[in-house]
Amino acid sequence: MKEFDIVELINITPEYQKYGLKIGDVGVIMDPECIHNSWNVVFSEYHTCEDIAEIGVSDKDLQVLEKIIGEIFGSEKYII
Repeated sequence: MKEFDIVELINITPEYQKYGLKIGDVGVIMDPECIHNSWNVVFSEYHTCEDIAEIGVSDKDLQVLEKIIGEIFGSEKYII
């Protein structure tokens, strides 16, 4: 993982739930360094782009998304 990767939350903890997060939420890594196996991630709502939370997330609880399926015209948007 690296800065600006788009990631999905694949595990949930009480700490994440406290911030309103759930499995499947999508965010962006916002710092170039992973500190103590944790990345600073900003999670946003898919349809509104409003931020849900900015929180440190364990790297074992994240998965990098290689592509995002868009709803606009049923197209796919590939992340490079």
